[in-house]
Amino acid sequence: MTPTRKSHRRSVSAARGEASESRPPVANATTGTPLDANDVSAWASASVMATERHVPALDGTRGIAIILVMAFHLWRAPLTALGWSGVDLFFVLSGFLITGILWDSRLEPDRARSFYIRRGLRILPLYYGVLVAVFVVRPLFGWAHRLDDLALAHEQVWYWTYLCDWRIALNHPPAFTFLTHFWTLSIEEQFYLIWPVIVWRCSRRTTLGIAVAVAAGAFLLRIAVVFATATPEAAYALFPCRLDALAVGAIIALALRGPTDVTAIRRWIVPTALSGAVVVCGLALFRPSVRFVDPGMMTIGYTALDWMFAGVVFTAATARSRFLESAPLRAAGRYSYGLYVYHPIVMWWIVRHVPVLEESQWGSAIGGAVGSIALAYASYRFYESRFLRLKDRLAPRNGTARLSVAGS
Repeated sequence: MTPTRKSHRRSVSAARGEASESRPPVANATTGTPLDANDVSAWASASVMATERHVPALDGTRGIAIILVMAFHLWRAPLTALGWSGVDLFFVLSGFLITGILWDSRLEPDRARSFYIRRGLRILPLYYGVLVAVFVVRPLFGWAHRLDDLALAHEQVWYWTYLCDWRIALNHPPAFTFLTHFWTLSIEEQFYLIWPVIVWRCSRRTTLGIAVAVAAGAFLLRIAVVFATATPEAAYALFPCRLDALAVGAIIALALRGPTDVTAIRRWIVPTALSGAVVVCGLALFRPSVRFVDPGMMTIGYTALDWMFAGVVFTAATARSRFLESAPLRAAGRYSYGLYVYHPIVMWWIVRHVPVLEESQWGSAIGGAVGSIALAYASYRFYESRFLRLKDRLAPRNGTARLSVAGS
């Protein structure tokens, strides 16, 4: 075999997460937290294989997503007007990673038990910990007496059941609170319940066809919701309307696990991603605004963003990128789950209790960013990591999973 052919085969193997030997998950040298071969949520951290192969660029990709979202919330300006699209990048990345780990573990006898235990230990402690603090602890101390607290008290069932996205879509009640951003976590959890059954029971080609159909169906459903209903904003947050982002990520993951090599996949991914970028730029130039509730953005815009971000995810997974592998982006990616959960709560606390910061946009932005980073780090270091250490004890993996994410 020629050196060129060997190099080509190695690049294909790297893209698919293949390795010459299987080793058990290793521990993070800094925190002692086990690196989890099944921690593949968009809110987790980097990508690690059960074979110890680490893909830092996927951490950086997640870092970009959380920076976009936080910039949109903390600093309202033309430069950050598209920051809300960070959730689309989260969804595409999640669809890519989740589908990859589900497909690679399809032959494991305990695949469902392992997947859901590991997902639960990563996602549920922080999510339900916040709900307990908001709905149980605060009322006990008499701290839940404001109007937003009263609004939350009457709608808490939507949060306990991971149905917050439906609450927004049904406009019940028509108010936004410091927990409204949990709609994205609701969509992820609903995806976890449905997608594994499809991936584990269908062939790769059938699953790929279903993903394509789901992406097209979500696009058409958004058009119907935007132009034929009284609540067009439902197209932004409702699970069926946002499935195309997750499906696009799944398409990339399944394509990389097929017979076609990376070079051939790149030939259609790159033009598609560039086309998406052109559409987004066109909307920014010719639409009245790039707000997430703009009809143009809610229809073709979301789809264009998804494919544009698919190009970013594909590049991160198959090629080296000094930018995506930079330390600041990787750090943001590692703590992205906590940053996402906490930053609206920190912003709310500043508005209610530190008016001197709220009077200045710089003060509010800096205070919100610093407070969110500190809280996310402390939460991860002293709370979440305790649950992460239980993963290999309660649901050890046999090392067949390939491309996945570090259990951070």
